[in-house]
Amino acid sequence: MFSCFHYILKITLLTTTLLFFESGLNLVSPTQYDHKIRVAAIAQETSYDQQQVKNYAEALLAIEPLRQRTFREIQTILDSEQVPTIACNRSQSYRNLTSEARSLITNYCDRSKEIVQQKGLTVAEFNAITTEVKSNPELKEQVQAEMLELQ
Repeated sequence: MFSCFHYILKITLLTTTLLFFESGLNLVSPTQYDHKIRVAAIAQETSYDQQQVKNYAEALLAIEPLRQRTFREIQTILDSEQVPTIACNRSQSYRNLTSEARSLITNYCDRSKEIVQQKGLTVAEFNAITTEVKSNPELKEQVQAEMLELQ
């Protein structure tokens, strides 16, 4: 069971990476993760309290189904075309898509930001934790444990 949640955390972190930094919130298929994700910030050693870790885990779990649904809807709209890497803070990353796809992306990005804020984090805090989880095994374990508890 733990390895299942480790996989979910890995996928969730990759897909919700850095909501509004340069690399944005990527809407990529599972086979594209390793190729599409680029971290724009340098991880800093920071400690987070248990409430921040819980809030972060809750945000991840709330955003991921929305990301998956939005990705599937965009795939349907684009039909056989590959879904490009999309960054919420870079409208040029989706400017050439249809208006319907752009609308889905805008709604997704707005909703993701709301979720992060509703979970008691700023976007900057969410992004900082995302960056740190990737390089801090202890924090990653804390997030995994919290996700297990929330499931």
